[in-house]
Amino acid sequence: DWYEWIPWVTAILNSVSHNTTGEIPIKVHLGCDPIRLWDGVVVPVAATPILNTSKVLETTKSNRGKDLDRLNENRHLHDLQVGDQVMVEQNVISSKLKGLMSKLSPAYEGPFKVSVKISRSVVEISNPGTGKLKGVYHVNELWMYKSPRHPWLA
Repeated sequence: DWYEWIPWVTAILNSVSHNTTGEIPIKVHLGCDPIRLWDGVVVPVAATPILNTSKVLETTKSNRGKDLDRLNENRHLHDLQVGDQVMVEQNVISSKLKGLMSKLSPAYEGPFKVSVKISRSVVEISNPGTGKLKGVYHVNELWMYKSPRHPWLA
């Protein structure tokens, strides 16, 4: 059965070098080389020196920074200003008891007005008609409001 192989898979994953640290997880944790299944088959190249934790930490930080830079290359936050009109993304869950189907519900609610810009990525929005506070939202949950093109939809 498949569950009998879980300890073997875990042992193999923990005995292979990791991208972030460049070291074997067991070696970083325990400070010594693990006994691996293939040690008797593959001839070791050279004796490795004692693991330097500061070097591992430095490598981890630089690799993590490179990963974050690569992931954030195409990420752009909306530049919202106070007074902009936005739509709020709704997270509707279907409910048989309420007779509600989420796929038939509107995806966005609004428009609302940005009343306070708390940070580059967080804004406070309010109802433009009443001025009542709607809440604090991350810009990824908001979409710029575009007025309808056809007068019947206004």
